[in-house]
Amino acid sequence: MEYRTATESESTFDRYRSRVERPIYRLFAEYGLAHRKWFVTGMTANVIARSASLLPPVVLGAALDAIFRQGSTGTSYRLPLVPTTWIPAGNTAQFQFSVALIVGAFLVTALFT
Repeated sequence: MEYRTATESESTFDRYRSRVERPIYRLFAEYGLAHRKWFVTGMTANVIARSASLLPPVVLGAALDAIFRQGSTGTSYRLPLVPTTWIPAGNTAQFQFSVALIVGAFLVTALFT
């Protein structure tokens, strides 16, 4: 490891950073390993919250596609990764299903954030 001499313009942090190799890794290794269960729990909750926050635009897009394309191409309401047997048949039921999915996604996002 190479040490540099401190100059007048360097802050205390800059001098420390020049002496320590990979400071974030060192901090996690010294202080974080004892709390790795909470770290993994937090990261998992973050992934769930971010995934749930992506659901409302997908549902809204599928609903708008079904509304505007139904007359011209005859395509029905479809959602990616959702089996067609789970999707209701009527327009009102599909609307209620969409609203329930969006509200559920907002609740999951709020809970895991």
